[in-house]
Amino acid sequence: MSGQSPIRCADEIIEFVSLWDIGATGAHTKAANVPGSGFASIARTAAGKYTITFARGLPIGPFLRLDVCHLPAVDTEQLDSGARKSGFIAETAAAAATLKYESWDNDTAAQTDFVSGGQVSIRASFLKTR
Repeated sequence: MSGQSPIRCADEIIEFVSLWDIGATGAHTKAANVPGSGFASIARTAAGKYTITFARGLPIGPFLRLDVCHLPAVDTEQLDSGARKSGFIAETAAAAATLKYESWDNDTAAQTDFVSGGQVSIRASFLKTR
């Protein structure tokens, strides 16, 4: 490496990981023994529509991606899930950061709730700096 400077920094990413039990009408409750400390709550806002509220005061830079893995309890089709970048609202002095996401049934092209008894694993990624 003659003549080259060593790498002094790189992009730093913060990832929040959580596991949620699914109840009636797609309600999300944090699974036992999986802290998911970056997440405060997830609220169902309509069929197949959810809003994640993140814990306050975390060093959240720009939103990068959301990965949702549907883990059905029974032999049913997994739902596809995703977030829209426009669905992210950064933390303010008055409110925690939030992110909207949706779940879809590919067979019907309809937004659909997760089935009670299953789980979803969620990973949210952000740049570390603002």
